[in-house]
Amino acid sequence: MTTPVARSLAERLTAIPFNPFRGSGQGVRAAFSGAFERVEFPSADGTPLVGRLARHGDALPRPAVVFGHSVWASKELDGIVDLAEFFFANGWHALAFDFQGHGESAQRSPAPYTMGWKEGENFVGAARFLRHQPSVSSVALIGFSMAGAAAILAAAAAPELVDTLVVVSPPARQEIHFIMSHIDKWLRIAGTDPVTYFNTAGAYYGISGEEVRRRDETVEAMRTLLVPTLLIQTADDDYIPAPDQAQLAAAARQNPRVLLIAQPRGGHGLELFLNDRYWFKGVAAAFLKAHQAPDLPEVVETPWPVLDLQLKLELGWEGWLLATLWLRNNGPAPLEELTLHLPLLAEPAVRYTGAPPLFTPARQQDGTLQWEAAQVPGQAELVGPFTAALPSGEIASGTRLRTRARARWERPEPGEAMSNEAGYTRR
Repeated sequence: MTTPVARSLAERLTAIPFNPFRGSGQGVRAAFSGAFERVEFPSADGTPLVGRLARHGDALPRPAVVFGHSVWASKELDGIVDLAEFFFANGWHALAFDFQGHGESAQRSPAPYTMGWKEGENFVGAARFLRHQPSVSSVALIGFSMAGAAAILAAAAAPELVDTLVVVSPPARQEIHFIMSHIDKWLRIAGTDPVTYFNTAGAYYGISGEEVRRRDETVEAMRTLLVPTLLIQTADDDYIPAPDQAQLAAAARQNPRVLLIAQPRGGHGLELFLNDRYWFKGVAAAFLKAHQAPDLPEVVETPWPVLDLQLKLELGWEGWLLATLWLRNNGPAPLEELTLHLPLLAEPAVRYTGAPPLFTPARQQDGTLQWEAAQVPGQAELVGPFTAALPSGEIASGTRLRTRARARWERPEPGEAMSNEAGYTRR
């Protein structure tokens, strides 16, 4: 990106601090809100697809954004839901959908997934569908992993429908050495080895498995993209081989329309969003607003709440149910007289609790833990972990625990915040 405006945007995006913390990042929402309606639309080849669409009813011209998930996932992933809700709240029309062979779309058609090629056609269908919606001024695609490859292929195939891209951890190709390195996942999830799968999928479309994989390749498309594109890669990506990442990055650097951001940490695909969702929201929203709605006041960038709480419940070693909580004050000023509440089960009682030195030891009452701090510093520094452990073997079978942490503070002015919902069901 070589224009003065593009350089200024690149400098602003790369200056946003990235601070991943593995294991604590989850989407705020576990399901789409009532603003999202069920929709069906055809892929570029006519394959029926199912999604959730939220539209603003004010008839103002607004940009739209489409969200694509990774392989063996769906639009219901909490990270996809959270992103769709965020962009809708900030003024975009938002569409999340299931690729063919996934989620609700798999119930509408037997068409197999292809790891990029047909998913790109799915994105084209989604973009065409949105172009026919009232007041949609432009269409952006956001894709993670397989969906990143699909977004690149879609924009290369239909630049008249797709205006801009944000892609995270896209594969360069589906070569044998790449797909066979993940044979354990293929056997466990797809029920067959990847070579057999591609051959079967190719037979469905009347071509060879090798030809399917050739059509999945993204390097040349990246080199020749005609739309503004943000490519995000991480050095610790444990899925995409480093040489493939390097080849795609080299193609990106040859294209003045592509901005490449490389992070040393963050993981693969949606992991990067989950590890620092406020960084990703800030970067993605700034990039899309700059290219889709620079002069529309109703489209805004507000990725950071004052206080971010991230909660996780998981079954740990030795049969303990573990609750882990992190927080960070994203404002410049300290939050004072802060009280943190975490409701858990009254029976069995929590056997262990821990907290950072800023906070008093936990107090327990009716299954709720409470920590207090005189002051929590700002500037988005992580505070945690807060931990609690319950013996899962003493939880009654069939118990369904759903909980959120909440915090309240008194100064600089009174406020409160809620965490994502976390859950556990005792089988």
